[in-house]
Amino acid sequence: MVDSRKKKVLNRVLVVLFILLFISQAVNIVFHATVGIALVVLVVVHGCFGSKWLKGSTKVLLRKKIKAKTLISYLLVVGLSLVLLLAILTGIILLVNLGLYGETPFPLHRLHTIGAIISAVLVVAHILRQLLLKKSLGKRELKR
Repeated sequence: MVDSRKKKVLNRVLVVLFILLFISQAVNIVFHATVGIALVVLVVVHGCFGSKWLKGSTKVLLRKKIKAKTLISYLLVVGLSLVLLLAILTGIILLVNLGLYGETPFPLHRLHTIGAIISAVLVVAHILRQLLLKKSLGKRELKR
């Protein structure tokens, strides 16, 4: 079991790194790549913290007995994972091209940017969804 304080610290670090990623892109590509790599590692750790929920939700989804709230959260996590994967893979390809050829293919750069923007929107939705869940759980605890 992971300590909830560790989760909170990790979540806050993820938010800061995600913001730095967008700011650093305009400042310095090396810093942007470094922050991006750190973000990927921490997103994997964050995903491991939620792996039990993801496995359970997948089992429920396959049995077709899933609540709408859980389905929304599940689709949000899966969608965010796929879009982040797109942004990560295109970022790696862009870095390799930049290192080998000194330039990046424009369509790939555009795809990376679009993936990053969609990721930002989905990250905000994910955070808001988690805050709403905590708020509703808190109300249930007060009723007991």
